[in-house]
Amino acid sequence: HLGLELRLVDARGRALDATEVEIWQCDTMAVYHHPGVRVADGQRDAGFQGFGSASSDADGWVRFRTIRPVTYPGRTPHIHIKLRQAGFGELSSQLFVAGDPGNPRDFLWRQLDADGQAAMAMHLAPASAGTGLRWQVRHTLVIA
Repeated sequence: HLGLELRLVDARGRALDATEVEIWQCDTMAVYHHPGVRVADGQRDAGFQGFGSASSDADGWVRFRTIRPVTYPGRTPHIHIKLRQAGFGELSSQLFVAGDPGNPRDFLWRQLDADGQAAMAMHLAPASAGTGLRWQVRHTLVIA
């Protein structure tokens, strides 16, 4: 399991509270849980819902418990993210696993310049003992 903690800030470093954040990703078997995706029984991770939604707190933090993203055909591991707030509207992007060997082959990763890659690369660290997590990410997203 992965503890994903995101801090949302503006270009001046001020926290963005009350921002709705959605994440979604494929499961451990590289299948998206979506009504349009048909797979045979036993071909998906029944214990994973595939998405989550939460709002950032007064300090700009939002937290999710998910899985470490996995590779699937043609893509490097990533988590889709959508942000909504009256101040900036709606933004969609993807968070990538920093240093993953598949990143240089991924068509979306390659579209990002070096600054964009650094901004969207999650650095996974081992989680603290007793959390029930294997990995932990604390990542700041700067919304211009």
